[in-house]
Parts: sequence; structure tokens; C-alpha cells
Amino acid sequence: MSLIWPIIKKTLLYLWDESFYLVIFNVLTVIIVAGGPILLMTGLTGSIGALLLAAPLLLAMPLAIFGLFWLTYQISEGKAVKFSTYFGGAKDLLQPAYVWGGINLGVGFLLAINIVFYRGQGTNWGIYAAAFFAGLSLFWLILQLLALSLYPRLVKPGFKLALRNAMVLLSMRPAAVLSLLLLALIVIVLGMFVPLTAIIISFSFIALLANMTTAEILKDSEE
Repeated sequence: MSLIWPIIKKTLLYLWDESFYLVIFNVLTVIIVAGGPILLMTGLTGSIGALLLAAPLLLAMPLAIFGLFWLTYQISEGKAVKFSTYFGGAKDLLQPAYVWGGINLGVGFLLAINIVFYRGQGTNWGIYAAAFFAGLSLFWLILQLLALSLYPRLVKPGFKLALRNAMVLLSMRPAAVLSLLLLALIVIVLGMFVPLTAIIISFSFIALLANMTTAEILKDSEE
């Protein structure tokens, strides 16, 4: 519990200090991550132009996420950042980013299919099964937030190693990690009701919070 307040405090301080870059790259990340699927859905209704615009955005999604986590990693370590930091991180982690994106696309699809299927059964056991897969989705989400913050810290970035280390962090400081999940969910829900917050800062806040959580857990484990 002693780690939670320092994590939140440092996250807010760095968020304020580096708000210029964090807002700019939050907007860019939102355009890519939200714009790709929206244009894809529009294109599937018959708009060829929307499909053509969706393709590069969809391909850029993993790179945008990794670029943002690389940027916030640098900030969490107290390092100076500039415009090239975001793009440099995406470039350096290009292959791991696409491996991560492909795996999460598959896992996300399977989890969503199971939740929809069991919710549609109209029975008590179906509700319980859907709730189980919803809980599994949250567990997967927290592991991915930790894993994304670990990629820049690994000598040889890889999905298995990042995921394994994320599980180790979770087992070391479950309260701090669960607080990360709770705050991330609050920010996500807030973004749904107040879209401007999602456009301006939500992605950057979650990425910075995840990196700060990882940094503080690692620091605490070394003391």
C-alpha cells in the first residue's frame, strides 16, 4: 500500500511537467487507435475511401501504442524527451510491436466472442461464464499494461519475457498493480462520458501511470 501514493503523486507531477508532449502524442495516438477501427467499420458498409484510409492507421496501431509507452518510459525515468522520442521508440520496437499487436488481436477476439456467446444464452450459468471471461479480460488488460511498460526495459524485448516479468510484478505488489487497473478503468470510463479527456490525455496518463508503477515496484524490490 505504501507504493500507491508515491506512484500517483509522481505520475501527476510528470504529467504536468511534460504535458506539452503528452497531450500532442495522446491526440496522435487517439487518431490512430480510434480512427483505424472507425474507418474500417465505415468502409465495410461500402466506402472504399474509408477502407483505404483505415489500412495505414490499422497498421500503425501497435507502433503508436509502443511509441507512447516508450515516451512515457523515458519520462518515468526522469530523462529528457523530444518529438523524435515517440517515433524512435516505435522504430526501435517495430518487430515486438507487431508481435504484441497480433497476439492481442487474437486474444481480444477470443475473449469478446466468449463474452458475447455466453451472455446470449439467457441462463444463470451463461451469465457466470460471461462474467468469468470479463474478469479474464481485466486480468489480461493489467498484464498488458505492465508488459508494455517492461518492453523498453528489456535487453531483448519479447512477448514471452515481458509477460512473464509482468506476472512477477503482479505477484510482488498486487495492491499497487490493482490500483493501476482501477485508475486505468476510471480514466477509460471518464473518457466514454467526457470524450475530450480521452482525446487530450487519457492514453498518455494510463501509459505514464503503468510506467511509473513498474518503475516504483522495481525500485522498491532493489532496496
